Amino acid sequence: MAWPHLLTRVLQLAPDADQDLAGSSVTTVQLTATAFGSALAGTVANVVGFSDRVGAGDLQSTARWMFALFALAPLAAVVTARYARR
Repeated sequence: MAWPHLLTRVLQLAPDADQDLAGSSVTTVQLTATAFGSALAGTVANVVGFSDRVGAGDLQSTARWMFALFALAPLAAVVTARYARR
């Protein structure tokens, strides 16, 4: 939900000569984040044992672990934002 607003703000802050570079860099950051998230999800699933077992309970366990680990990034962002505001 924040992506369009972030893109707009980056383009507003970029100098006129760097508008094209700023627009393409935002897309690069998005693609890099998607690749990193996919790799992390695959790693978590393999560590939890998703590739070994395929029962419904194992799927739930994998989903819980992924949710818990992926919730750490927004939590870290909130903590960092609070320190940055000071």
